[in-house]
Amino acid sequence: MKRSIHAERVAHRNTLRLLCPDGHAPLTLSLAMTQLILHTHLNIPDSLGLASSEEFSQLLQMIFNRVPNIDNAIISVHCHNDLDKAVENSCIALNCGVRQIECAINGLGARKGNADLEAVVQEVANRENYQTNINTALISKAPNLVTEITNN
Repeated sequence: MKRSIHAERVAHRNTLRLLCPDGHAPLTLSLAMTQLILHTHLNIPDSLGLASSEEFSQLLQMIFNRVPNIDNAIISVHCHNDLDKAVENSCIALNCGVRQIECAINGLGARKGNADLEAVVQEVANRENYQTNINTALISKAPNLVTEITNN
C-alpha cells in the first residue's frame, strides 16, 4: 500500500494532498476518511491526468457521500491535462461539492500540464450556479505575459 498511495502535508497549511493512482478509489476513500479528522483542507488530484470525467465525478461523489464531516473542510482538486480533461474535470468537481480548483497560468506543469487558469475562470463564469470575484476582462493579461516571457 505504501507504493500505491501517498499522502503529504503541504507546508504552512493544515492540508492533506492525496496522491492515488487510477483504480484505487477504495484506498483513496479510506485514507480520506482517516485523515480528514486531522486536516481542514483535503486535496484530491487526478495526478496522472487519466481519469474520464465520469470516473473523476464518481470518485468525488463517493468521497463526499461517505466521509463524515466533509462539509467542515475545504475540498480542492488538482487535475493534470494528459488527456485534455483537466479543465472539464476541474469544473465537474464543482458540481460534486469541491470549493477550490488548483490550476496554473497557461496550464503550465509536468507532462501535458495542469488545468489552465484562464479556461477554468471562463468556464466557471459561464455557469449560472457559480460566481467569482475575478474580473474576466483582465484574466488574459497574465497568460499573455507568461507566454511572452517563456516563448510558449
